[in-house]
Amino acid sequence: MEWDGKIQGKGKTNIGALQGSPLSPVIFLIWMAPIITKMEKTLKAKWPSFDLELPSYVDDLHLGVSIWDKIKARGINMEGILDEADKIVNRIAAENHLPLEDSKHEKLVLRNKRRKKNKEVKWVK
Repeated sequence: MEWDGKIQGKGKTNIGALQGSPLSPVIFLIWMAPIITKMEKTLKAKWPSFDLELPSYVDDLHLGVSIWDKIKARGINMEGILDEADKIVNRIAAENHLPLEDSKHEKLVLRNKRRKKNKEVKWVK
């Protein structure tokens, strides 16, 4: 790292980068990378036949679950899978002292045919 024109080696600090600093998002993403990797590996091990993605947008996470096989998709309880995946993500986040706000959790299920609607899940056709 270079600071005030001087190249610094490894060291410890008891302060963080200032909010709004161009360094803040980079440090945050470096810290988040192993946590997101652990979440992805755990989810993919739980549902190996699903197409799972867990991209991060700085401090927002998105879990995408795709089931492309029409026959498999018919027997899937997507709401149950999303609830279980949410618990896994929250557990790993808590283990790593990563606070996630429950009020910002949102489920969106995309289907190509109408099914019985649940009030707590947004449905899109």
